[in-house]
Amino acid sequence: MPWAIPWDDPQRPLYKRIAFGAIDGLISLITTLPLNRIRKRQGLAPLGKEGFTSPRLNLVPVSPAVYPPNPHWEDRHRVVGFWFAEARATATPG
Repeated sequence: MPWAIPWDDPQRPLYKRIAFGAIDGLISLITTLPLNRIRKRQGLAPLGKEGFTSPRLNLVPVSPAVYPPNPHWEDRHRVVGFWFAEARATATPG
């Protein structure tokens, strides 16, 4: 979900920063509240300020041709290309 990676562009007009901040906050509420309820039932801590991303390294499995890396992202966010699993020759529908 590369669109879920927070970023700030000081060149972006104020009205866009306010609008995008409000939208991001609403989406965060809609997604993190149910997840945090599940995490609580499992004895896990709630999601932190990073949300869905890792505080150390966040690999984005999408082609940079499809979703180019945002130049305003922190260095820990990396677009690494699509991931493919090898097909198993012995797989049968179950």
